[in-house]
Amino acid sequence: MLKWRPWWFDLLFVAVLAVTLPSIISSPPPLRTILLVVQILFFVGYLLARPRSVGVIRPGPTAKDYAGTVLIIACLVTGSYHSTEFSQWLALACPVVWVAVHVYWQGFGWNVAMILLTGGGLFLGDARRGTLASGWPLDLAITGLTMVFSLMMGTMVHSTVKWNKEREELLEELQASGRDLAESYQQLMAKSEAPHAAGGDSPLSAREIEVLALASQGCTNNQIGTRLHISPATVKTHMEHILTKLGATTRTQAVLIAHQEGLFPHDPV
Repeated sequence: MLKWRPWWFDLLFVAVLAVTLPSIISSPPPLRTILLVVQILFFVGYLLARPRSVGVIRPGPTAKDYAGTVLIIACLVTGSYHSTEFSQWLALACPVVWVAVHVYWQGFGWNVAMILLTGGGLFLGDARRGTLASGWPLDLAITGLTMVFSLMMGTMVHSTVKWNKEREELLEELQASGRDLAESYQQLMAKSEAPHAAGGDSPLSAREIEVLALASQGCTNNQIGTRLHISPATVKTHMEHILTKLGATTRTQAVLIAHQEGLFPHDPV
């Protein structure tokens, strides 16, 4: 699977701008001003919806995402009403909107609505100019082809972003599993070396004695974990085993029993 690149949307934005800007600039002054304003507002909407699209994954759509999406759609409909050239911005708008609203079926619905509204803008624009009789086949073709293209592209973008997110989560789980395996191995080695560490038939492993020795000095689980390079959760597990083996109910009682039975080494950790 292809890894998602944050600059893809920016590159697409520049490409669409390069294709449509010349024709917009060459339009008559009133129309040119309208389309340039619409283009600027579209860019504002793009900036609002852009963070999630370039990889900033938040738990769910925010007001900022929806505001950018609505502004993008409004600009597309307005621009398409005045010029068929502006419908080309759907190539950028569809995947951006799809990712911004986060959920697959919501993205599907938003894109279908956006394309139909933009197509409606094309038809109304032709009707206003009196060219609907000759222009409607082209408007229908643009709407239909854009629908197919955008839904395919949106699905691919959504799948790519989702796959990369799941990949990162899987890597984190594998790293956590690796740490747990290393700690388990250390515990196993400590248990095998326990008789040598305490100098007798100690019920505690070498690691458990280290943990209890630090606890006797008043160290917390976090501090013990830092000193022994293990997680606080592992320290807690060791303490539970220590209490069970020594028949104690508190760590203070366990420390006293360990002192009485001479389980601590001469030089505590």
